[in-house]
Amino acid sequence: MRALLEQIEKEFLRIHDHSLALIDVLDADELYRAPDSSRNGGSCGEYLLRSAAAIEQMSGGLTTRLWDDPFEWTLPERLATPNDVREYFDEVRKALGSAFAFIKHDDELTRTLPAPERIRTLIEVLLSTVTISSHFLGRAYAIYPLVTGRRSPGLHPSFDSRF
Repeated sequence: MRALLEQIEKEFLRIHDHSLALIDVLDADELYRAPDSSRNGGSCGEYLLRSAAAIEQMSGGLTTRLWDDPFEWTLPERLATPNDVREYFDEVRKALGSAFAFIKHDDELTRTLPAPERIRTLIEVLLSTVTISSHFLGRAYAIYPLVTGRRSPGLHPSFDSRF
């Protein structure tokens, strides 16, 4: 049975779809522009990349046991335009699909594995990643009006209001 796995996967796909919706309304000048009030230099683009990077790291960890931080290939210099970021999200989506194909049944969710810092159950890894990725996506949405002067984009009608 994969009922729980399918629900968790839906949350990851919701993050993916919400991310693409935000990318679609950002132009190249807005993507990495930080709000004037930001001391940390956070921008929509940087938070979107952090959101996707968390998923990519988890996917690689589950499928290859390599918990590499995708920092080097997710730098704004390498992903300079909204289209570049969209292509990266497509790669992350494929990696996520591979990770979920790797897990056959809900019974496997209690299996332990060596995650980056310590031994954790598979469900801990999945839910922690959903939380982290959602957090960064939420930050990107919160910064959007500060950077663009426009209201945060409406979500596609098929999305519900959750991140």
